[in-house]
Amino acid sequence: MPRLLLSELFRLLRLGSGIFLCAVAAGILIAFGRPMAAAGVGIGFALYAINLFFLYEAARGLLSRADSGGPRFLAAASSVGRLLFLGMILTLVFLFLGRAALIGACGGLFLLQVNLHLQRRQPKGAI
Repeated sequence: MPRLLLSELFRLLRLGSGIFLCAVAAGILIAFGRPMAAAGVGIGFALYAINLFFLYEAARGLLSRADSGGPRFLAAASSVGRLLFLGMILTLVFLFLGRAALIGACGGLFLLQVNLHLQRRQPKGAI
């Protein structure tokens, strides 16, 4: 599998627009006097980036071992492991930083997932 350049990976996963959206959301929360929620949005971005890294590594592992019988187990374990990781970190955010930070982190994760799945408008005739 050819390695993607970092700029191609950022464009493909929309990390640039994700950083911008999180910065705007955090700025709005700070303007309304919610610094812990703004910190939570930053934590949500970090969790999103770590989750994408885990997905990328799992996909790379699946493609490199496509002929063996282990990829199905790797995909299932990766999915469950990522969910457990996110749940554990969000629980720690709630326990140590509070409800506002938890809501901010969940909101940041949600905002970035929506940003990833929204399609950009392509001009007619473009592939």
